Amino acid sequence: STLGLPPRTLRSRTFESSSPRQFVRAEPSGPAPCSRMRLSYEFSNLCGTVYRQGPLVFGPSGDVLYSAVGNRVQCFDLVRSRSFTFPFEARRNLTQIALSPDGAVLLGVDEEGHLILANVRRRVVVAHLNLKSKVTAVAFSPDGKWVAFAAGRLVQVWATPALERSFTPFALHRTFGGHGDDILCLRWSSDSLFLASGGTDLCVRIHSVHQIPGYVPASLSGHRAAVKAVFFDAADRTLYAVDRGGAVSVWELRERPDADQEAAAATAAELEAAGEAGRGEDRLGQWWELRERHYLDKGHARVTSAVMHAPSRLLVVGFSSGVFALYEMPSCNEIHTLSVSDGRIDATAVSPGGEWLAFCCAQ
Repeated sequence: STLGLPPRTLRSRTFESSSPRQFVRAEPSGPAPCSRMRLSYEFSNLCGTVYRQGPLVFGPSGDVLYSAVGNRVQCFDLVRSRSFTFPFEARRNLTQIALSPDGAVLLGVDEEGHLILANVRRRVVVAHLNLKSKVTAVAFSPDGKWVAFAAGRLVQVWATPALERSFTPFALHRTFGGHGDDILCLRWSSDSLFLASGGTDLCVRIHSVHQIPGYVPASLSGHRAAVKAVFFDAADRTLYAVDRGGAVSVWELRERPDADQEAAAATAAELEAAGEAGRGEDRLGQWWELRERHYLDKGHARVTSAVMHAPSRLLVVGFSSGVFALYEMPSCNEIHTLSVSDGRIDATAVSPGGEWLAFCCAQ
């Protein structure tokens, strides 16, 4: 009865034999003992979740939101008002998460650079990888073929692994350098051919995923503070760089006046003859020029997060004062401002269709 079970009664049974003796055996008539109960519990959900660090990621449909909670990943269904936690966990607290464009592959990187590759539909871990460095940014390419990691001063581009188990699921494609300090942000172009990176060295670099003869990565300097976020427009002809000081630099891709057009045409013809056309060779003979620079005046508040919805040209900026603002680009007209917290806004996300805005505050 101390275990919460009903009292067990004894029932006697008599066995007859050739001898006059009688043997009595006591049998329980109550429920089965606890040792016979099935105790195969499975992880269901994590209650009382608290955000600490990491980005926010929307699913392809725009109705599902993923967030890192400690060493696990939480999923929120915004339409049905439900949530669940993936049963797997990382070695340490997650600092970066990323979702493939089709929503099938989920990547999580912890504080020590250990990566887990998970199948979203089956909610299981498929592979592990040790990047051996702290990762500050992760980004899938729009076509889903590549995934980029910012590790210190380097950018690593890996081929997106398949969900089937294999001995070597990860394959390193290229490693880019050139930054003088840690990288803070990554952004792919819409054609998945170029990758922009910005960091604390006040510089933005644009790398080519494929090797193009004669192409030199562009270095966009002149920013007054660490570059917090970079974005391409829908046509990939304009780039926006947002620094911590609140300055938004607008760069445009134009024809270079001193470019050798004949050499660029010869390189494009060689790539086409080799069957390697369409790798971004049209960028030869072009460079990026600073068109204008806008300043977001929010007192002494610093920019802590930013995200852009390229189809609608909407820029969402979160500040250290707990205020977020919406701007229409490229004119940078302020549309709306709202205070959502007393602490800084650590992460900002916008759904693919632009219907939802998500913010995270660790404080």
